[in-house]
Amino acid sequence: MRTTPPAPAPRTRLRPPAVRAPRRRGTALASLLDGVLECAVLAFAWWTLLDHLALLASLPATLTWWVWLVGSAALVAVRVLLQRRVGRLGAPGRGHGWAALVALGMAALSAVVVRPDLDDASYTVRSAWVASRGVLDGGDVIFSDGRWPGLPEQTPYLPSFENLLGATAGTTGLSAGALVYAVYVPLATAAAVWALWTLVREWRVRRPVAVLVLACVLLLWGATEHASWANLHLGRIWQGKVTLLAVLVPLTYAWCARYWASRRGASRASALVLVASAGVAAVGLSPAGIFVVPGVVVVASVVGVLTRRARRAALLVATGCAYPLLAGLVMATAGRTDDAIPASTAAGPWERTLGSGPVAWVVLAAGLAALVALYPPAARARSVVATATAAASVVVGLVLALPPVTDLLAVVMGTDAIVWRVVWVVPVPLLVGMLAAPTRRGPRPAATVVGLAATLTLVVGGQAVWSAQNGAVLAAPGTWKVHADDLVTARWVVAHAPAGRYLAREGVVAAVGTTTADLAPVGSRPGYIEPYLELPEAHAADRLLLQAWVDGARELTGTEAAEALATLDVRLVCGRPAMGDVLGDRWAAVWSGGPDTCWDLVPS
Repeated sequence: MRTTPPAPAPRTRLRPPAVRAPRRRGTALASLLDGVLECAVLAFAWWTLLDHLALLASLPATLTWWVWLVGSAALVAVRVLLQRRVGRLGAPGRGHGWAALVALGMAALSAVVVRPDLDDASYTVRSAWVASRGVLDGGDVIFSDGRWPGLPEQTPYLPSFENLLGATAGTTGLSAGALVYAVYVPLATAAAVWALWTLVREWRVRRPVAVLVLACVLLLWGATEHASWANLHLGRIWQGKVTLLAVLVPLTYAWCARYWASRRGASRASALVLVASAGVAAVGLSPAGIFVVPGVVVVASVVGVLTRRARRAALLVATGCAYPLLAGLVMATAGRTDDAIPASTAAGPWERTLGSGPVAWVVLAAGLAALVALYPPAARARSVVATATAAASVVVGLVLALPPVTDLLAVVMGTDAIVWRVVWVVPVPLLVGMLAAPTRRGPRPAATVVGLAATLTLVVGGQAVWSAQNGAVLAAPGTWKVHADDLVTARWVVAHAPAGRYLAREGVVAAVGTTTADLAPVGSRPGYIEPYLELPEAHAADRLLLQAWVDGARELTGTEAAEALATLDVRLVCGRPAMGDVLGDRWAAVWSGGPDTCWDLVPS
């Protein structure tokens, strides 16, 4: 009898438990900080577009700010959803925790370093004026409460950075000075260090933490020149042009590198969006952004030429340069830069930014390392992106600094006041930092020796950002980036609230304007007065005369002083005690503090 064998029991497909790939320590932190920085640039680009629309349509600052806030929240949501869908957008790496500590340390230092800069007489004064008036206007905010046209080099007023700070202060009720000096400075400094760290990772640089540390050594001890990369960092980062150099330049290079490294469409498209937002944000930060960020994008596109991806290179250039070139066209056709006072100097761009001492030697060594095969960045990086971009940036920086080229750029721009900033296309801090990275085949100790030698040269032969020789002091966190004596006098002037105009030193005028928009000064920096010499109601000649007197640049007789003071309806004078002898009996001393004595006009 045949029996049917029992059917075999059904096999149970056993799946091994899912094993997650080990996650590198600090990845979540890096992903979070990358996202915050990307969202910040996207939000500022959005604000720049709104600000330019508001200038055309005369929209109020508060309404524009709220529209910006809602749109920024939407951008953040899109960024979060994109990352959840396609995964991590930035380059992997290690050492994120150390990089975050470096960023925090630099941010803490920025909070206590006080290195005043008189450009604030235009920048922070505008923020305070927007906060007080609730108006986004490109006109004069120093002397005429917006009635006169703006400075020639700022017409049309395309930078939106000061307007954003002012609108934020006005809408939230914060003091513009506190927002700019106490809140923004440490945040922007941390962002600048993390932007540099982003570029280190996107370039796949070896020994990334050592590279970042050496780059920061240059930023801390390379303050031998007023326009050096060190001084244009944490010591002045509240100014839009410095944020452009310290934050946006390395980020643009990093996002261009991400574009070349992306193999997926979504990741590549997101990189293009970020590069486009960098172009818009550059215009909002400074007029220099019109040519600096396009220069960075063009340098980064060399990768496409060398790897035979010309179409992708053309797309990158078109995306990153479109808005800056449009802004440049507007400035060329509707601007007044031809009327600007030129700022000619015999020093070339590199001499002006580096000088000729030990700091310049280290930067020169980094530049040579990017060009010669003996110790090339190509061997220090794991991708052709860093190789091509580093070398191309040095070549472009050298070509742009040639006298014939700078002369041509001055003609195109209508002024030579900012031509020297073309060398900002070279990522100098990172190139210096790469001296601490080992070659692919070379021994690690050799790179360590080179890095330590560069560090020692910078520390011993350089100048610290916080040093007295650099015009800086250390103060408590939250202290305004203003000379203490100037701020004391300014606060007394604000409390005194003179009915007419007041005459005070340049630094005091800047501090008063940052504190309130309700007082009218006689003068400010000479370059801010001279454009109004042809405007009859400005009485610019009298303003220049009195400002030179109070700043100690010239002396006046009693008659000269009395006539100019009467013409401008000056009711309060604050300056050197010796000025009282010239003022005479019609003026009574009412206050004295630091280097200043203040006199009120006695009613006749």
